[in-house]
Amino acid sequence: FVQIDSFQGIIEPNSSSFEVSFQKTDAITTYNIDTFIFGENSIGIGNHNVVVVNSLFTTINNTPTLKMGEKVVITSYLTNLSNRIHEDFIVEMSIQGGEIFPLEQRIPQVDPGSNVCLKWTIIATHCGSLSLKCTTTSEKSSFTEITKLDTPIIVTPVGEP
Repeated sequence: FVQIDSFQGIIEPNSSSFEVSFQKTDAITTYNIDTFIFGENSIGIGNHNVVVVNSLFTTINNTPTLKMGEKVVITSYLTNLSNRIHEDFIVEMSIQGGEIFPLEQRIPQVDPGSNVCLKWTIIATHCGSLSLKCTTTSEKSSFTEITKLDTPIIVTPVGEP
C-alpha cells in the first residue's frame, strides 16, 4: 500500500544534513523518499530507497476461517533480530467475537537472532469476523508494540461450507 507523509524543517546555515524520525510498526518496510530542498538561491531534489528493519517484533499466525464453536490453537512469535538479549516480556492477546486462553504469557528472555513461539487457544463464539490484538511490553528492554491482524478470521455457522 502507499502512504504519504510529509515533514518540514529548517537546515541550519553551513549544515549539509537534516534529520527526521518517525515511528512505524511494520517489521520490515521499504520507504521511497523524495526530497525537495529550497534554498535562498537554489533548489535541490533527491530520491532515496531506505529499508528499515525493526530488530524486535511480534507476528501472529492465524487460521483464515473457523466454524461457530470451533476451538483452534494459533501461534504468535516474538522475534529478536538484534545482537543483544532482550528480557522480561509480557505478551497479552485480546479478541473480539470469541474467547482466547491464556490472556497473557510471560517470556523471560529472547536471545539474539532467535524467536519465541507462543500458543493461544481461540474459541469462536459468534458468527462473523474475529479480530485479534497482541500487545507486547518489556519495561527492562523499553519496548512496547501493538500488533493487529490485518485480515480478520471469518466465523461461519456449523453446517455451512
